[in-house]
Amino acid sequence: SDLLAGTSTELAWQTLTHAVATATTTGDVVVIMPGRYVADTSTYLSITTGGANGLPISFAALTPGTVIIDGDCESDIGLQIDEVGLLDFYGLQFENFNEWAVKSSATSTAQSENVRFFGCVFTNNGRQTRAPSSTTRYGAVYANENTKSWLFRDCVFTQNGPIPHTDFDDETAANNLQFTTGVGVRLGGCLHEIKECFFFDHESGYPISVTGHWDHTTLSSGEYNVSIDDCYFGASTNTTPYSTTHGAIEVYDDSPSHGTYSAVEPTIEVENCTAEETVQGSGTNCLIGIYNDSAS
Repeated sequence: SDLLAGTSTELAWQTLTHAVATATTTGDVVVIMPGRYVADTSTYLSITTGGANGLPISFAALTPGTVIIDGDCESDIGLQIDEVGLLDFYGLQFENFNEWAVKSSATSTAQSENVRFFGCVFTNNGRQTRAPSSTTRYGAVYANENTKSWLFRDCVFTQNGPIPHTDFDDETAANNLQFTTGVGVRLGGCLHEIKECFFFDHESGYPISVTGHWDHTTLSSGEYNVSIDDCYFGASTNTTPYSTTHGAIEVYDDSPSHGTYSAVEPTIEVENCTAEETVQGSGTNCLIGIYNDSAS
């Protein structure tokens, strides 16, 4: 019951929503017992209070891999993190959210910094059916241009993004744009790190999409929007019929729409990664694909 103290397994709260709403003190640790927690709202969990330096607010599975946060193909967003930071997540699995398992729409006046995921799994997110010509991007994680220093370590991303379709009334390039828009992780902002992560079975789009555009200061020498290190990209069947490139990492420059510092193209660092072959419907195989939006 949510009326209990929540201080031990015997006095545990019943719902994740109550735990998230109650963990508002810096240094709080929420330990989540094994089970499948099914979302019952469009946005399941919204975190509105962050931690402090050295005292993050943490959410951890009692046993890693046994806590499943399930959108049930009904909920759009699993975890909303907007204008707060210093949050840690350990050993959680996010699955079956229509749009994003994790999303941040931080504002220019209140950024989201230092959010970290350790040993988490993201599977079957962003699969929402939409018009074939839609360019709206969905997938596992979206952090916008007002986020900084997010970390993903030892995480697994599989089958995120739209499901490819072959039965179109009009199989033209314009009607198949949605195939290019699926992503595992889409990161704006800067100083993000993706380390020792695994990406499998992405059927459309890119496992990682880097948009950059930290709209507050220019980056110093040696700083990157995203550093990708020791990651493995498993073989995928990308059946996108009209995409021009297929690969593991996308650098997507639509900077003119993003403010003062946006003229600086997104920068990435990639080290010690392994990528298996991607089987494409047409176009070119590559590790890194570079796109330039029509506005730039």
